[in-house]
Amino acid sequence: MRQIPFYSEEEAVPLGWQRAAVSASSASEKRYDTLIDTTRHQLKRCYWSARWLLRHPGACTDVLAAQWRLLTARGRGGIVDIDGVKLRLRPEYSSRLARELLARTYAMSERALLRHALEDGDKVLEVGTGIGVIAALCARRLGCDRVVAYDAHPAMVQAARETFELNSLSPRLEHCALGRVQGRRILYAGETLGDAGPGRRPRRLMVPGRTLAEAVRTHRPTLLIIDVEGGECELMKDCVTLGVPKILIAFYPHLLGSAAVARARLTFAQAGYEAAAASADGNRVYYRLAAPRTEEAPAS
Repeated sequence: MRQIPFYSEEEAVPLGWQRAAVSASSASEKRYDTLIDTTRHQLKRCYWSARWLLRHPGACTDVLAAQWRLLTARGRGGIVDIDGVKLRLRPEYSSRLARELLARTYAMSERALLRHALEDGDKVLEVGTGIGVIAALCARRLGCDRVVAYDAHPAMVQAARETFELNSLSPRLEHCALGRVQGRRILYAGETLGDAGPGRRPRRLMVPGRTLAEAVRTHRPTLLIIDVEGGECELMKDCVTLGVPKILIAFYPHLLGSAAVARARLTFAQAGYEAAAASADGNRVYYRLAAPRTEEAPAS
């Protein structure tokens, strides 16, 4: 198989004190710009929210009631049902995640694409299972022995285990970060689950790590699901060269940049994958390995 050019393959540059000083300065400026942008964005949201409430005073009661229901359900650990999968609201969930769970809109694009991708007899490997909704849907249809899920965040692993217990499912779940390097890795995680917005101070955690190639060789999946919130491009080269027939991947342009996502899409195309289905915004894509074309024999 010919080598596929990858955007991250660049010549190593010695990191001298001058380059280190420039890198530290650039990082400081980036954090400063991010703080300014976040503050501006929040002030703009407050301004337009205040204008809307002044124009619609009757809706203020509905907004406050909805917020109260959200806080109450999250504090009491209420149960919601999404496509037949039971989920428990937890106090450490972010407001956005809790709101999506109550509205049954959590992972809506992934659930829609899963209906196209999942077939009887598949073996599923999910990288970044989160609270376990997609893994539970796969296990309920295929059987628990045909589903393996990984997640690097310890709190997410605990939430996924609770989801499996609520639904009497037991797919294999491992607390591990899959990447291109073997060994322990550093994970930057937020204080609340399901909220990776800018301006939030992350925690630094040390988590176990394995290579994606090792996991694929061990479990031999026919469907690979990747949702790692900005780490997808690190897995891209191994992802397309391992020969998994079907891949469902989530892109995060606001974390990676549009240029990196465009290169990732090109990598899939060069490796012989075709986009069989995609979400409305195009950031969740179901790729299928195209069958090799056979040349027709010339007519005699």
